[in-house]
Amino acid sequence: VQTLLGSHVAVTKPISARATTFGAVSATPDPDAAVRLAWQHILDNIVVALLMAAAIAVLASLAIAHMLAPAQSIVAALKRMAHGQYRTSLPRFRSMELAIIGQAVGDLGDRLAQAMEERATLTRRLLEIRDDERRTLGRELHDEFGQNLTAILAFASAIEATGTEAKDGCVAQDARMISKAALAIMASLRGTLNRLRHPLAEELGLEASLISLVDDWRSQHDARPVIQLDLKGDLADISGAVAATAYRVAQECLTNALRHTTAREILLRIERRSGSENALLIRVEDDGGGDAISIAKASGFGLTGMRERLAALGGSLSIARATRGLSIDATIPLAA
Repeated sequence: VQTLLGSHVAVTKPISARATTFGAVSATPDPDAAVRLAWQHILDNIVVALLMAAAIAVLASLAIAHMLAPAQSIVAALKRMAHGQYRTSLPRFRSMELAIIGQAVGDLGDRLAQAMEERATLTRRLLEIRDDERRTLGRELHDEFGQNLTAILAFASAIEATGTEAKDGCVAQDARMISKAALAIMASLRGTLNRLRHPLAEELGLEASLISLVDDWRSQHDARPVIQLDLKGDLADISGAVAATAYRVAQECLTNALRHTTAREILLRIERRSGSENALLIRVEDDGGGDAISIAKASGFGLTGMRERLAALGGSLSIARATRGLSIDATIPLAA
């Protein structure tokens, strides 16, 4: 205080009345009191400054939050688009810049939705063309190869009979070998035709075709693995492309589980969920181990075909780790 304000000398004032002096009053400056008074004023100013800073921070936060609220709506819309909800509505923004961004996001979602619809339509058409080609190929194989193999079998039987009558063992043995080879080719052709023709789901219905599929696999694998079929919900009215896709997905998953794993137990679950979900769920779970991440990244024809069929109906496919193996889940929206 003395450095900034300087030192003050004592002040003495006389006390007088009617020209008569009675005494004097002397005032002496106290530096400690001046310091305490100055520090009190400084503290008051600091408190006011802190309160003003806190108020400014709160007001700034509220203002920033109010300004960023539209940006949060845009980010939420982009996240919904990332999960497949392309057509998403955004509120009207007062800011011209945010309004332009919101309009661009909405247009992008519409274009993505249209592109996905066109892709699904194209995929369905490609699948229809492929199924037609499979049917045509199956008819040609049946008509051409089947008839020729039947003729070869008949000729071999005739040669075998002639060789037996002529007591020519070599000729009869060769004829029997031809018959055996022809029967093996016919069995292989029959299996190929079964794979090429339309799935049983379009002929027998989804439930009956799945039961037949599981029974066929059980008859081919008497000991292991144990295949369990779990059907939930009403599957009677599920037909057409949904039934065919569900059958193909279940068939492919069972094939992979039986051929590429050492599973001892396989669970095939088909569940129809009504209400808001309104979807058909397909789950194939086994205890044969396997790496879910590497299988999900694989680009084999089986997984690619399943993904294409499901995408054509707006469905999805996921591969995850189960308790002791793999779990493949497919979802087909019935609204499709």
